[in-house]
Amino acid sequence: MQVAKIAKALAVVPDQHLLIEGHTDSDGSSESNLSFSESRVRSVHNILLAGRIAAERMEIKRYGECSPIADNSTSAGKA
Repeated sequence: MQVAKIAKALAVVPDQHLLIEGHTDSDGSSESNLSFSESRVRSVHNILLAGRIAAERMEIKRYGECSPIADNSTSAGKA
């Protein structure tokens, strides 16, 4: 689902709060991965702001490679 569509859906539930998490795989340095995950969450945050979702409703967390959501030892997991 596109983030702009998510913003439209969230507009009808104004009491719903969001946690936006940014993850990366383990390729590259830890520092660059943390920066990349920051860029990811900021992009989503900005699109939601443009969709008129209040900043107070959103919390962002960036994890880089330290908290993978899939196996980083395979190409499929990294994808």
